[in-house]
Amino acid sequence: MGKKFADDFGKTENRDMGGLGSGNWYRWPTRPVVEEGLALDINWLIRHQHIHPGTWSRGTFKWSVAGNGEQVASVGYEADLTDPESAWMRFTTSMETHTRTTRFS
Repeated sequence: MGKKFADDFGKTENRDMGGLGSGNWYRWPTRPVVEEGLALDINWLIRHQHIHPGTWSRGTFKWSVAGNGEQVASVGYEADLTDPESAWMRFTTSMETHTRTTRFS
């Protein structure tokens, strides 16, 4: 038997929620959020010897899909850590043509 609702003016019918096709399926794909972004951590770079305090270095990092190895992004980096007072690191992404320099002091 159907459910009776306060605003149904005495009528009774089936109004079961959550059936096939209900929910937020029509919103996909959603906009990306920062938590889903790729990350580059200076402590990780030092720990894995990609950059070294007291030196100048440069290189490229590439991110790829685990299953098939398809490259999804890359970032070029250049780091001058020779002087702690004027240390900087520059990043150039494959997705954008700008360069960003970050100073540590």
